[in-house]
Amino acid sequence: MTKLNHNESIYTFMEIIRNSENIEAGLAKIAADHNLRSEEALDAAEKILTNVNAFDARYVEVQDDIASAMAPLFKAIEEKPLAERIAIMDRITFNLDAFCDDDLIAELERGVSVYTLYERAREVNPLGNDVAQELQLRDQLLKRVKKMELSPKAIRRMAKRLAKYEAFAPNAAITAKEHLQLKCAAAMYLYLEQEGETSPEEAAVWASSYVYMQKAANAVKLGQITESAAEAILTLAILTAMICFELFLLELGIHSFVAILASIFLAAGLFAAAADLPQKASVRISPLLQSGIDKIHEGFESIASFMENRKEAEKASDEELEMMENDILNTDMDMDLGEDVYCF
Repeated sequence: MTKLNHNESIYTFMEIIRNSENIEAGLAKIAADHNLRSEEALDAAEKILTNVNAFDARYVEVQDDIASAMAPLFKAIEEKPLAERIAIMDRITFNLDAFCDDDLIAELERGVSVYTLYERAREVNPLGNDVAQELQLRDQLLKRVKKMELSPKAIRRMAKRLAKYEAFAPNAAITAKEHLQLKCAAAMYLYLEQEGETSPEEAAVWASSYVYMQKAANAVKLGQITESAAEAILTLAILTAMICFELFLLELGIHSFVAILASIFLAAGLFAAAADLPQKASVRISPLLQSGIDKIHEGFESIASFMENRKEAEKASDEELEMMENDILNTDMDMDLGEDVYCF
């Protein structure tokens, strides 16, 4: 496998795919051009296309019924030892919490690894090894995915990585065919740029999730969807990535701690080189893909600000309710009970 050269970008890969017989043929040509043997090039192309399509299908499942979408994950671990099932569900829950907890995000911003944070949590609350805890963890995980509220800090952290890459700035009006081509081109770019450190399957999952996220942010800025709708899309993309990635790891028999949050941020950073690469003058990109990086970044900020305002409103409402309850309680205590009240 040869390194990507300074003239190559996800756009150049997408142009090759457009001019090929089909997407898989275009992907195989790109891989072969980077000195992968024919069978390796065909295998990488097939895996990327298959897993991008699988991501899209699972995204629909998550959108329709998250509990049903989680069923394959629970089935994949049901034959494993009890302690391992508990560890897997606990790790997944913690990873998802790291997208929602402001304190955890603040620790990540300070450079503390997700693995370290997880180990600290387990020192405080060690895992048990009984069926009751397994059922409790399963219920906790289902509750988390059904009512997952992303932290505004997490949105801004993602924006720092994702909003800078022009390769992931599709207009909300992009066609389904272009959408698929873009995800496949991005996945192949990530796979080749990492020179074997990232598998085709992983690359497909991360590329797919990035495109969904940035498409949502762009649509907000263009006024095509609300911040609330965009937040839902980001949540769905993260949950879908989690399910796809966990099933992939389980299929490979990998049981080590893998932080979904860290993986998404890390893999996003792997595209850093793409932001500064010049495009070949001969490459013509559809206007639908040139919506502007500023709009993407502003879209993420709009979503984060919307979420912060909602949290502040909810907090103010809770505080007001608490004050009213205290006033009522104090009023009751100050009432003149009169002489007819019996005291026992």
